[in-house]
Amino acid sequence: MLSIFSNLRYIITQDPYHLKLAMWYIAFGFTFDVFDGRVARWRNTNSILGQELDSLADVVCRLV
Repeated sequence: MLSIFSNLRYIITQDPYHLKLAMWYIAFGFTFDVFDGRVARWRNTNSILGQELDSLADVVCRLV
């Protein structure tokens, strides 16, 4: 979501800083998504809320 907002800010201001920031947000989102799954498997735990939030994060990351 931060990447989307940063892209919108770039469209409004034309400041390249916001475009670079949006690219970093995508990288951070991917990294956190990968580690989230690994931690859940390492702990051998899951929850319905965690599954739903993971699916939501995957959808949002693929939109960007």
